[in-house]
Amino acid sequence: MGFHRSSDRPHDFGRRPQTLDVYAREPLPESILAAARRQDGMLSRGQLVGASLTDGQVARLVRGQVLTRVDQGLYLIGLTEMTWRRYAWGAVLLGGRQSRLMGRTAGALEGLCPEIMPVEVLVPSAMGVRTRPWVRVHREQTGARSSGRVGAPARTLVEDTVLDLCASTGDEGAVIGFLTAASQRLTTAGRIRSALNRRTRVRHRRLIEAILTDVSEGVRSPLELRWIRDVERAHGLPRAVRPYRLPSGEVADGAWEEFKVLLELDGRAYHDGELRFRDWRRDNRGGEDGWLTLRYGWHDTVVESCLAAGNAARVLTRRGWNGRPHSCPRCN
Repeated sequence: MGFHRSSDRPHDFGRRPQTLDVYAREPLPESILAAARRQDGMLSRGQLVGASLTDGQVARLVRGQVLTRVDQGLYLIGLTEMTWRRYAWGAVLLGGRQSRLMGRTAGALEGLCPEIMPVEVLVPSAMGVRTRPWVRVHREQTGARSSGRVGAPARTLVEDTVLDLCASTGDEGAVIGFLTAASQRLTTAGRIRSALNRRTRVRHRRLIEAILTDVSEGVRSPLELRWIRDVERAHGLPRAVRPYRLPSGEVADGAWEEFKVLLELDGRAYHDGELRFRDWRRDNRGGEDGWLTLRYGWHDTVVESCLAAGNAARVLTRRGWNGRPHSCPRCN
């Protein structure tokens, strides 16, 4: 049975299945059709039995191609293809009412990472469901995460999902990305910190705490966080106010207001089209009032952070800064 991403064209589980019979005199129960619509076509044996279908009737439904057996105790209505989202639903159905998707599977549903197999599900410790090629089963552990569930299919709370994602990687940049992305559009730094405090053991705890402190103070992107840590703090530069709203109402990534220097951090090689011209217009208007714009990208901030710090320090000094930058362990 092939696997297709959930972005494939949707399937309709509405009208046609109602005409399919266990026997000509036994229409498929409406409760089953409704469950299939809610669950992207997936059904568990428990749901079929709960609708008063016997094992013999289920077997005849499979032979008649009304149902397709996906795995032991798990069925798909009709003959449509399996998708990643259907496997995710299948994991929750096998895990029972208290189960929920976790890790990268929950992260994919929140838009934090790509859809990958196998899907991951968290189940109560007493459940007998086992890991299979398409699903990795995790058992509940006391003090590990909240028992809350959100969404359909059910998954761990956003804050727990973010911490699980951070624990799953050894890449510091990925940890920064997960925390800043989630804090921007899904939750708050305070809620993630509360979830962190509930856990007794968390990989990257000190890094996560440091990142959350910056995020709570207005950091909005991984690049901005790297600038603060690897350029400003590491070299003793004054911290820019971020974000900064100009008198014109336009917003810059940051500013050293006292010295009339704007800071722009560009995560791409540089904007194309209208966004690029908009930034130029803002910089030009700011120049009329004596503002100077410093613009840095990923390479400047991450690879050549010491050179970027030196450049910013010289500009700020010429604009009146009386401080003195210092070297970091990476400086030559």
